[in-house]
Amino acid sequence: MVDELLLTEAKIAVTEAFKSLASSAIKDRLDSRFILDGETLYGEMNEINIIIIPVLTRNTLAKGAMGIQDNLVTMAIAAGFMKKIPILAVTENCSPNSGHTRETGMNLNESYNRMITGYEERWKEFGAILIGREEFSSRLKKMLYPEIPIYSESHLPDQSSSEVFFVLTMKDAQGFRPGQRIKVSSQSVITPLAREALDEKNIIVEIIEKKKGNQP
Repeated sequence: MVDELLLTEAKIAVTEAFKSLASSAIKDRLDSRFILDGETLYGEMNEINIIIIPVLTRNTLAKGAMGIQDNLVTMAIAAGFMKKIPILAVTENCSPNSGHTRETGMNLNESYNRMITGYEERWKEFGAILIGREEFSSRLKKMLYPEIPIYSESHLPDQSSSEVFFVLTMKDAQGFRPGQRIKVSSQSVITPLAREALDEKNIIVEIIEKKKGNQP
């Protein structure tokens, strides 16, 4: 995504876990962008105008909310909050309300959910923008290029679909864009997880009457 958006000067703060898990191909391609020490990080902070966290974990969410700085990523987050640098973070892997969290059953403890939600609210108080993964591309483009009309809300392309869904699953819902308009039959089957995903993405559902003779 960084390459597609032409962020050729983007720098990447990496943790020890990332360095141990990343493939050699990724390391070879991105090595010149890596920030590997605190001195370099703080030097770069004076030039940075946006911080992007494509995968926000519960661990990093909690540390950011409490101001803990124990690796390069949490150091960058804390510095971003203190310098009021815009932070865009994808919460698919940590939010109790995300489809991923619900599908993996990691949202069954309401007390724990409230704790995580409290951390999210603290991030928002600090100025962070927390989004789902489906919003990442469009939101980042609008932040990077606000002067380009095609990335503004009023110039988004028509996202309506002519297809009529007779059975709608979570997998189908994950493929829709936020705000998209879809069509279902009055007799369509929509799974519970799909319904939640549609609500989460603000999908507009148009119900059409099934014509006689049509079979799903």
